[in-house]
Amino acid sequence: MCNKFAPHTFTCVVDICGMPRLSDDIAYHLPGGSSLDARYSRGKSSADYLSPGAQELRFIGNPEHLKVMKKMGHAGKIVVIHGTGDTTCPYEDAKQMVQNMQAADLDVEAKFVTKSDLDGVIFKSTGHSLGDRTKMIVKYGGPYIIPGEKKFRLRQSPTDFELKQDVVYPTSDGRYVISYSNGIPAVRFEAK
Repeated sequence: MCNKFAPHTFTCVVDICGMPRLSDDIAYHLPGGSSLDARYSRGKSSADYLSPGAQELRFIGNPEHLKVMKKMGHAGKIVVIHGTGDTTCPYEDAKQMVQNMQAADLDVEAKFVTKSDLDGVIFKSTGHSLGDRTKMIVKYGGPYIIPGEKKFRLRQSPTDFELKQDVVYPTSDGRYVISYSNGIPAVRFEAK
């Protein structure tokens, strides 16, 4: 979400078993998917109401939002590390997210951890815990974030904080505006 809300700020982000989307089973604790319970409600009068647009915004691999990011000039490297046995933040969701990022022509690299990757040092599981996350960041993100590495990236353009412009994502019920006009991000929803 940080990368989505600030598409001009990061030169590299590393996602380790993150939640690619707020699916119905996670949002409303429904059977058949993840064991996570975000405790949202479909009842509009509930303090925990999740609007359709708010759920769409929380879909990191939302194809329309990825196109917006690309059009805005997103140039950061996205490294996704996800276990093929992860049922907490389901692997299939991560796979779809990466495919959608590739289709939007974002610079994404995926390491989907399989049983053959288990080395007892970096990777100890194909599930949600995976293993030593610091070592994962160094191995897979390090070439982009550690000075002196061959693929190291240094930001050459202004960040969202410096640009102070709005980042806008349309949804089925309106649009979300992440405004940097005051230097710090402020999110607002504008209904249709």
